[in-house]
Amino acid sequence: MGAALWRTTRGQGCGGVRLRTYDDFEEYVNDGLRLAQGMGRKSGLAGLWWGGGKGVIAVPKNSAGEYDLTPTARHGLLNAYGSFMTSLRGCYVGAEDVGICVDDVDMVFEKTRFTTCISPELGGSGNPSVPTAHGIVASMEGALAFAEMGDLEGKTVAIQGLGNVGGAMVQVSDASSCLGYR
Repeated sequence: MGAALWRTTRGQGCGGVRLRTYDDFEEYVNDGLRLAQGMGRKSGLAGLWWGGGKGVIAVPKNSAGEYDLTPTARHGLLNAYGSFMTSLRGCYVGAEDVGICVDDVDMVFEKTRFTTCISPELGGSGNPSVPTAHGIVASMEGALAFAEMGDLEGKTVAIQGLGNVGGAMVQVSDASSCLGYR
């Protein structure tokens, strides 16, 4: 487990913690560094006083090429990651990302205060995927307006991946959503 940091001169590195398998150490390191740089650039473009960060927890593959952790092992691993984050003394603040859900962030939070998106029951904002999806839709609207191309109605949009954010975008585009896009 580790945390990649990129350009923290504007502030602490922030970015999600991902839990997944990697083919080798080079893939693990490159994934963390690439994503930390992306988070730093997004924060800078948004005018936020945050640096780039990404938490990376590598777990071994099972015979199906995936990982499976017992609930006890997962809890212990996420508690250990929380202790690791505390040892960084606030230079990295994590949230959920690939392979991590709000319940997992709550387990990390048991051992550190340097996390966001904990469950509302613990005083946090919960799953950031739906607001992120809404932000992406708003960005598409803004880009279309800037280019004087109308709005999203009648447009075809490709979504790469239906994880937490992509899945929420499909819900956002549902006619029954509060935004009402088709």
